[in-house]
Amino acid sequence: MMFPKNCWLRSTAVGMCIAAAALAATPGWAQKRGGTLIVGSEAEFNGFNPIKVKGMNSNTLAPSLTVMEGLFAYGNDQTIEPRLGLELKDAPDHKSATVTLRQGVTFHDGTPFNADAVIFHYRRVLDPQNSISAASMLSPIESVEAVDAYTVRFNLKHPWAALKSALALDSVINLIGSPKALTDDPDGFQRKPIGTGPYVFDEWRTGDRVIVSRNENYWDKDRPYLDRIIFRIVPDQVTLHQSVKSGEIHMALGNTAQPVVDAREAPNLQIIDYVGGSTTGWGLNQSKPPFNDLRARRAIIAAFDSQAFADGYFMGTVKVADGIFAPNSPWYCGGSNGWRGYDLPAAKALLKEIGKPVQLTMNSTNTPGGRRLASISQQFAQAAGFQAKIKLVDQAQHVRNFYANDFQMASWRPQIPDGDPDHMVSLMYSTEGARTVSKYSSAKMDALIQQGRTETDTTKRKKIYCEIERLVSDDAILIMPIRLVSHMIAGKKVKNVPAPRGNIVLVRDIWLDDSSGN
Repeated sequence: MMFPKNCWLRSTAVGMCIAAAALAATPGWAQKRGGTLIVGSEAEFNGFNPIKVKGMNSNTLAPSLTVMEGLFAYGNDQTIEPRLGLELKDAPDHKSATVTLRQGVTFHDGTPFNADAVIFHYRRVLDPQNSISAASMLSPIESVEAVDAYTVRFNLKHPWAALKSALALDSVINLIGSPKALTDDPDGFQRKPIGTGPYVFDEWRTGDRVIVSRNENYWDKDRPYLDRIIFRIVPDQVTLHQSVKSGEIHMALGNTAQPVVDAREAPNLQIIDYVGGSTTGWGLNQSKPPFNDLRARRAIIAAFDSQAFADGYFMGTVKVADGIFAPNSPWYCGGSNGWRGYDLPAAKALLKEIGKPVQLTMNSTNTPGGRRLASISQQFAQAAGFQAKIKLVDQAQHVRNFYANDFQMASWRPQIPDGDPDHMVSLMYSTEGARTVSKYSSAKMDALIQQGRTETDTTKRKKIYCEIERLVSDDAILIMPIRLVSHMIAGKKVKNVPAPRGNIVLVRDIWLDDSSGN
């Protein structure tokens, strides 16, 4: 694939590069309306009411982002664009900010979007009793109040430069639903969400598909381009990508290596790559044995042969991670920050120091990729001396097990958020954020995260985040063997395909050109 000279777009956050050739391929005047886009999804959706699901996997976020919107959003060039919010203004003391809202917008149930709807949403998200997993990324917000019917004020606990970036994240914390629908029928909203987005939710056929259709009353009169989108579940990666190749499905993420390798040789397909802070690895539950013991956590990390994993499981399509930030990030700490990696003798020595057999169960998804991931990881663990078993469940249950604290070690493909680095470290390593997966808690880590939030000097902030990286490694919080490259594979008829940031299928601006083939 040939890329235009300016196709690598650098973020000010975790440092993404986007191979965005598809975005530059067709001029705006050629956009066509109509048609049905079929998107392949590898797993079942886990529901759409934030309070009920607590968090959304990437499969669920894809249709959610067509139906519900936030105040702001990251565009394809990684600049922040207005959505339901038009402008954010900081107060002189930087302890609050006002957001001017878009007027004349209605939810799909006919109720108005206004300041009350924004306040309703963020009060629910910020309420600790609701335990929404990503709410830690908004923890500097003290309260949200109305200035008038179309202006809201975010009151902050301290100055926080990352507020607008946080409000632009593709996350459950920012997807604003109809207050009436959420109040009157929360169970119904779980199956059929109501937002303000470019598409209206039609139906969810469990185990099969979600269907959305054009919102004829959308506030942006130039969008959407499509009549309908079908998010179709195809759990088997081989079947999924054969369906993309044949044109039965128009686009899907390439979450295993072989489809990506094959797609690069297919003349009727395009691949859009995204390199960011995301990883495929394992979450370690520190609230129960064996990983409540630091030695066991360090041992399993030392047992994991990251290079063999990258070369074998990913067929050389990824790079070994050497920190929490990618090499193309402005926050990258240089790869020489004491990051713990493969060291089999050290793993064996740590297990010997524990002085008793260390048993563990690896939870993974019951898919070809999930089974292979578990098998490879089991071999690494057993080579070090762990007594390792495998437990396989479907992906929706796998996510539920995270929130129910029903795991010791679980395969994990975290959606590392874009924007300011504060979002990533607060989500994954703060006491509040880590309660979902690792159950990690450290007063030192929380203090460093707070310093990073309040510091305004970029050089000083980078030193703080490199110190956070060292602590992540020293405390052996998770297994992060590789730097994940997200691949969107699509037929040539699919136009304006954005890079899959956060490993999410983003379809808002897509249109179809049947003259281009599959």
